[in-house]
Amino acid sequence: MSAPYRIMVWGPGRMGSLCIWEISHSPAFELVGVRAYSESKCGVDAGDLVGIAPMGITLTCDVDALLRIDCDCIVYTAHDEGRYHTDDEILMLLAAGKNVVTPQGSRSYPSDINPPPHRRRSLAQPPTPARQPETHPRSQPAIAWS
Repeated sequence: MSAPYRIMVWGPGRMGSLCIWEISHSPAFELVGVRAYSESKCGVDAGDLVGIAPMGITLTCDVDALLRIDCDCIVYTAHDEGRYHTDDEILMLLAAGKNVVTPQGSRSYPSDINPPPHRRRSLAQPPTPARQPETHPRSQPAIAWS
């Protein structure tokens, strides 16, 4: 068996907590970091947060520290429904060389056909290398919102 995929969860709310639970129960994945948005969650063990045994991964609000962690993919689960305020953060993660996947419905067809004006500006930027899908070292295509 190959080494597990090193996964970071960005936003441990309802969806992020489900991701943490699933990651913890699969030998194919290893949780390596969790980005919290609430100070009350910072310092909490990821396992304790989702009601399982401690995992040794402490939630943090320190984005710079998380960006220094080597990971195969960030599962971006920050709440954004109808507000479109997470574009800059997703683009920052891509620019930092991270692979990002998200279950956000606002990141997929058909909502991108007529996005709000501020989102149109973000989407209209010419693609940069950080926003281009690349070949993953494990020969899997990187999935990136662009």
